[in-house]
Amino acid sequence: MTVSRIATENDRLAIFKLAAQMHLETDFRFYDFDPGIAIAGLSEWLSGEPNSVMFVAEADGEVVGMLGATLRSTWFGRHKLASEELFYVAVAHRGSGAAHQMLQSFCDWAAEVGAQHLRAGVATGSSPAAEKLYERFGMHYVGGNFSLYMVGDRAEDLSRKDIREVSP
Repeated sequence: MTVSRIATENDRLAIFKLAAQMHLETDFRFYDFDPGIAIAGLSEWLSGEPNSVMFVAEADGEVVGMLGATLRSTWFGRHKLASEELFYVAVAHRGSGAAHQMLQSFCDWAAEVGAQHLRAGVATGSSPAAEKLYERFGMHYVGGNFSLYMVGDRAEDLSRKDIREVSP
């Protein structure tokens, strides 16, 4: 059976291992992965700070999924926005209910901390299964992400772009 719970400091290594898997599987694989930075980056979510939380899905004592979220006011007003920052379930546990349970935990947390709006989504490529999951929670599609690699092997050739085509 899979359960969702708030992550603790004892989960840091398991979350790090999931983060490394996520990095390899998603569009993030084209970014560097620094273990020291990744481990340190978990501190905000594991600190108990009231405006951030990390949920993990656990199956038979093993952490098999993670969902990190933050609560912030919009940059232009006082409305509180709960945002999913990362969401990943190990391949072998997809379809187990782990994602559903963590998303439910996120929604419950957002309500508890007074969020007036919740944002979640896939920023690393298309995922029909994730879209169906979000829709089951009553969420609707409101946009998308665009990507442009500026450096490295996947860098776009900006010299061929006519900037006037995209400028107002």
